[in-house]
Amino acid sequence: MECILAGMAAARALDRVGGQPRIDQKIKRIISLAATLYSSEKYTTNQKCEQLHIGSKATH
Repeated sequence: MECILAGMAAARALDRVGGQPRIDQKIKRIISLAATLYSSEKYTTNQKCEQLHIGSKATH
């Protein structure tokens, strides 16, 4: 246990923290847009992919 705590302290000293990266505002907007487009039947799959800048294979 002491080795783990020492390793974590050393990592913190180097500004390295574990865990998943935080979701910033840009990503939140993209997620919100994707959810809106997904629930809307107004646009085709290709139009949705163009707006989200993703390939069509990512939607299947």
